[in-house]
Amino acid sequence: MEKLNKKEKRILDVLSGLISKNGYAPSLRELAAKAGFKSPNTADYYLKKLEDKGVIRSGKNLSRAIDLVNKEEVPLSSIFQVPVLGSVPAGPVATMAEEREDMLTLDASLVGSLSADRGKIFALKVKGDSMLDAGIWDGDLVIVRIQSTASEGDIVVARFGDEATVKYLRRLRPSGDFSGGLYLVPANEKYRPIPVVGPMEEDGAVIVGKVVSVIRKYLR
Repeated sequence: MEKLNKKEKRILDVLSGLISKNGYAPSLRELAAKAGFKSPNTADYYLKKLEDKGVIRSGKNLSRAIDLVNKEEVPLSSIFQVPVLGSVPAGPVATMAEEREDMLTLDASLVGSLSADRGKIFALKVKGDSMLDAGIWDGDLVIVRIQSTASEGDIVVARFGDEATVKYLRRLRPSGDFSGGLYLVPANEKYRPIPVVGPMEEDGAVIVGKVVSVIRKYLR
């Protein structure tokens, strides 16, 4: 690995610190500001220098997809990447990564022991305010472990028609319009619960995964 100059060391220190703090790589704008550079283009220039010297690895054409590399040029084990989805596409869950909009660099601490099963984790952009009272806002990212079942009280991601929805999984007693059973329950009184159905049924939602973490600050 080639020796780094003063500015390359500065950008690497700032990058490492922000990934450690946030669990994902910063935008070029934030990186430049934190490193004391006037332009994001300057930060981008030094990132390319670091990549040329084997200090970082970045995914082609994917912003924020950065792996830090140690002195032996092995990616740090606590850092890994997951696909960012704008929706949950129809079809086999195992192929969802093919529909990614981006890649997100995470620290393993955000998902605990689940980091050992990284191929079953994805990030989903939250749309709407149905989980507002649970502290999940429009535009947040939820980190999700792929699974078809969950425990009552878990926050899950489910496929409902052509859309993805984030809700509590709760068992409701028969009452009024509800026949009872498992429902996806919003954390906003403006919205109604959605019944959970099996994968071969219609007119309901199918669980895709369990939410294991929420990221509020997602830099573009």
